[in-house]
Amino acid sequence: MKLKKNRLSEDSKRLLAHIKANGPQNLAQLRPLTGEVESDLVKRLRNLRTGGWLEVEEGAPELRWNICSVAAPLFDLGLAPRRNGKDAPKPMGEMPERRQINVMEGKYEPTPFAPPRKGSLDFSAIASRGVRC
Repeated sequence: MKLKKNRLSEDSKRLLAHIKANGPQNLAQLRPLTGEVESDLVKRLRNLRTGGWLEVEEGAPELRWNICSVAAPLFDLGLAPRRNGKDAPKPMGEMPERRQINVMEGKYEPTPFAPPRKGSLDFSAIASRGVRC
C-alpha cells in the first residue's frame, strides 16, 4: 500500500500543526490562527475531516477538533492518510432484466373521443365571409 504525498495548503498545514501541538481546539481558538471568516474556517475543517486529517472530540461541551491518531505521524512525513470506505466498491446486487415492450401483441384500442361541451362548436355554423384588405 503506497501512501500519497499530502497536497495541503499552507493554511491547512499551519492549522494541523497548531492542533497537533496544542491538542483539541474549538472554533474560537482556531479562528485567529487563520484569519478566515467563520464560514470559510468551518468549510476548511469539514474538508480536513473528510480527508481523514481531523476528528471531532466526543463528549466535549462544545465542538472541538483534534488531529486523527492515524494522520498525526503521516503529517510529519508529508504523507496523506487513506480515506475509509472509498477503496472498495459497494455491492450493487442483482441487475433487473431489461424491459422489453412488444407493441405488436394484444389489441390496440384508442381512447374514445370525448364529445365537446355543448355550444363549443357553434362557430362552425357561421358563414365565412372574406374581408378585403
